[in-house]
Amino acid sequence: MLSRTVRHTLGVFALSHVGLDVVARHSDGIDTVPMDPGGSREQVKKSLAGACADILSKNLSSHAAVKIQWPGTSIQMPEIALDTASLAYKRAFETYLRNGTPVALSLKQARPTTHYIWRTRGDGKVRPSHAANNGKIFAWDDPPPTGHPGEDYGCRCTAEPFVPALNEHVDITFSGVSDAGAPWSTWDFVQHYLFGEGRDVRVRDTGHLRVIVAEYRRTVVDDHRRLPSQIASAARQNMGGAFSYDFEAPYRMTGVVFSIGSTVIGGVARGTSFLKHGILTMSGTCAFYLEDAFRDAADLFNVFPGQNLDVPGARPYRIYDTWRGRFRGKVYADASLSRFVPQKSE
Repeated sequence: MLSRTVRHTLGVFALSHVGLDVVARHSDGIDTVPMDPGGSREQVKKSLAGACADILSKNLSSHAAVKIQWPGTSIQMPEIALDTASLAYKRAFETYLRNGTPVALSLKQARPTTHYIWRTRGDGKVRPSHAANNGKIFAWDDPPPTGHPGEDYGCRCTAEPFVPALNEHVDITFSGVSDAGAPWSTWDFVQHYLFGEGRDVRVRDTGHLRVIVAEYRRTVVDDHRRLPSQIASAARQNMGGAFSYDFEAPYRMTGVVFSIGSTVIGGVARGTSFLKHGILTMSGTCAFYLEDAFRDAADLFNVFPGQNLDVPGARPYRIYDTWRGRFRGKVYADASLSRFVPQKSE
């Protein structure tokens, strides 16, 4: 376990010397640097500075990552995102790390992103006006009333670059998803077809709602190009106001629950959005439904399409259910800058 002094040193270094100009949180790779855990605070700080300088001296992409490794443990440092085209900045920053020579303001103003996330030190010395900015997203060309981080006298706040690949998000959560009993077997579905007199059945009463919703989440919700991007696109249609989006599509669930087969899942998303500094913040609710019907117990419809293959005396029945959801997220208002854009087939 690292001492409090070492952890504090890492935190201060990462925020004050890396965060403002070159921190990003998206990486294509990890560069591991072995370090000696011993020594004084200043020795640790010097060793860390030298390690970062060595990494910066390489021709790293803007998505390079730094991971500082201690024997027996590891600390994930903020990843370094340096524009390798700016050789002057790279050399100036390396000199700053090694010798403490300040980076020229003209070089610092070459910002890597159009937006940033305001980060404070999180202690009792933070100004109330700056504490109110913590975690919020601002544009470099549209400063908040406080000015940008570090501009006010004695300000220790930092600007963490807002990187779409990481910072954009649309999170969708479900509620009301539960099963009411043991899962039905295929024979249970057939029995209801033969003797259930056509009574509707909720999926949760068959014990299969959880697995079907989990598969739906895996294929539709966890893929940011599908439902999350569709909701983001709907929000962009009325930026700064209320919006709604209706969705419905068939999904093959045979591999999950054979007797459910191909089923329709749809719903409506309703929410509001707030536009500031080119970032669209949105939140709202979703109402989901599932609609299916059980018939053709012998599963012969695909062999003889268009034929009525219902068993005499048996009654096809509706299989259905509903559940709820909530969503919230932040995306670029300009779709050309965003990764949340619906795939063309959707």
